[in-house]
Amino acid sequence: YLSRYERYENLATEIGRLLETLSLLNKDSECLDYGCAVGFLPKAFGKKGYSNFYGYDISDWAKSEARKNDVKLLENINNIDFDVTFCFDVMEHMPDDCINEWLDNFKTRSMVVRMPVAVRSGEDFHLAVSRRDPTHVNCKTKDEWKDLLKKYGFDVFLHLNLLTLYDTDGVFSCLCLKSE
Repeated sequence: YLSRYERYENLATEIGRLLETLSLLNKDSECLDYGCAVGFLPKAFGKKGYSNFYGYDISDWAKSEARKNDVKLLENINNIDFDVTFCFDVMEHMPDDCINEWLDNFKTRSMVVRMPVAVRSGEDFHLAVSRRDPTHVNCKTKDEWKDLLKKYGFDVFLHLNLLTLYDTDGVFSCLCLKSE
């Protein structure tokens, strides 16, 4: 896991260009990597000149590693208005009540998400690797994830099919926007 930094550099380059083209991101944007783990994404964006890119994680080990990567970590993310939030491979680890508590107290204009999904409601995760992970406690279809996010004002969903971040039968990769 600790050897994956280059992937995140490529991801930051590609998704950064897309978000800049859509006028959702600039060098002064307030950004958060929710569930940043060791901080590879904030580190990659920081190296590209994004000075307001923060990480948030609940794991003490992950935060310790993120600090080694010079990631600016936030301990409290409530009442901060983020321009873009990245949430990769996190929500499937959270029960709905925790997701709702987070989103009830959180402000962001746009969110880039990636999570494993089921193809049909009531089924298990589509991908075997996702089914094997005992920490995956929240399995939804893409439409069920969209319905949850709609409750928090997200009403435009752009499925992402990039080189580094892509939508498949088993993975929901999406740019979620509030049209207001």
